[in-house]
Order: sequence, then structure tokens, then C-alpha cells
Amino acid sequence: MIRSNYQPRNNNHNQAFTLIELLIYIAVISILSLLAISIFYSIIFYSNIYLDKVTFRNESFKILNKLYFNSIIATSVEATATSIKFNLNPGGYEKIFLTSSRLYLEDESTSAPFTSEKININEFNVSTTSDFYNVFIKMSNISNDQILNLTTTLYLWSF
Repeated sequence: MIRSNYQPRNNNHNQAFTLIELLIYIAVISILSLLAISIFYSIIFYSNIYLDKVTFRNESFKILNKLYFNSIIATSVEATATSIKFNLNPGGYEKIFLTSSRLYLEDESTSAPFTSEKININEFNVSTTSDFYNVFIKMSNISNDQILNLTTTLYLWSF
């Protein structure tokens, strides 16, 4: 039989946190909480900026794509300083014009907003030189802290 001479010491210390340990734990938890809150805030803040940029990109693509596509399929184009009308086959038309900081799309039967309410169209100018149509669009977000200028030149294709 093996006998051990080990006997546990008789500690009279309480097994609790000391004041210094408690302060260190509170400091570490405070720092981690502050980091978590700042990361959460930055995600929310920068996601709004990102969404504004995505809205700009989508709206500008939609406008330019509509202008380009209509210039290909149109039989003729009528332009004023603030609108452009594409006469389409057979006998239809699509007109894009500016009204109260939004672009509208009008066809034979309806006139509806073409751009999102999340952006303002500050300028929509159309100029012509022979068979070319120059379109300038200045758009901004609702708070006007981001501005985008679009310029395109359209040519009426004839086959």
C-alpha cells in the first residue's frame, strides 16, 4: 500500500476577486463593449452611404440604358431643352422629361415617374447638333451631399 504524505494546506484566504481584478475585468468588458458598439455603428453608417452610391449607380444605369436603347429602336427623335421624345414603331413613342426634380417617362397611355424618389434630378438638358443629341443630367441624393453628373451623346441609328 502506497502512502502519501501530502496534506492540503489550510488556507484561510477567501476565494473571491480582489479589487484590482474587479477593476481590470470591468475595464476589459468596457473596452470590448465600446468596440462592439463602434463596429455596429460604423456598419450602419457606412451601409447608408453605400446604399446611396448603389442607388446612384442603378438610377444612372437605368436612365442611360433607356436613352441608348430608345436611340437604337426609334424611327425619329424630337428634342426640346428639357425633354427628349423617341418616336417608335409602330406609331408609339416614349418621352423622358424633367418635372419637379424627377424624371418622368411618358408613353401613349401613361406618364409615370422614371427615377427613384431617393434621388433628385437637378438638371436635365438636351441639345442637338445635326443627327446627334447631347443629354446632360445632374443628379444628387436627397440631402445633396453626393452629386453625380451624367453626359451622353445619342445618335439616331437608321438601317
